[in-house]
Amino acid sequence: MPAKPTPSKTAEFGEFGGPFKVTGQPAISVPGYWNADGLPIGVQLVADYGREDLLIAVASQLESVRPLVHGWQHLEDSIKELFMN
Repeated sequence: MPAKPTPSKTAEFGEFGGPFKVTGQPAISVPGYWNADGLPIGVQLVADYGREDLLIAVASQLESVRPLVHGWQHLEDSIKELFMN
């Protein structure tokens, strides 16, 4: 049976949005490219309260410049490996 992710290991990747959940600001993470280990490298964008329209517009522009058209299977494999160790 594979080991379940520990809270500390999960927190390494999930807490960047925490402050914005508290303030109610919309936030989005947009991957830009894949590193040598097959993990996405990207940017987190945050907008002012109630400005989801601006956030989505900027994220869309960023994605159109650098679309991720490959690597999703490699990402899934990398995540499985990370949490099974």
